[in-house]
Amino acid sequence: MPGNGYGWRGGDLCQGPNGPIVTVDTDYGERVTIAYGGLNPPLKVIHNEPPLQTSASYQQWNQKSTEEIVQSLAPGNPDLELTVYPDGSIANGNTRITILQERGFDVNSLPRIPRIPIFEDPIP
Repeated sequence: MPGNGYGWRGGDLCQGPNGPIVTVDTDYGERVTIAYGGLNPPLKVIHNEPPLQTSASYQQWNQKSTEEIVQSLAPGNPDLELTVYPDGSIANGNTRITILQERGFDVNSLPRIPRIPIFEDPIP
């Protein structure tokens, strides 16, 4: 199919969890995918042994309202904001996310701060 003068010739559109996902074929033989709103994997709680429900932190946060917990996870809230690894594993916020899930809140809709692991070079 010839190009359309815009550098792309066709593609696909679907609805992702956070907005539309567009895949186009370029005039240069490449296929490009653009995810508007980002592609966030589902959140994964990583601290669940021993059960969080027995911890002092769980007891403290469970006394707060859902809105207070959601606000505490918001970006810009130092030391409390929801930080997540690229695979969806929660780096900061495991207890609060667990409580919100138990209350039926859609935790995957929350804004998150990416946490990129830094690996040390094994060769000195």
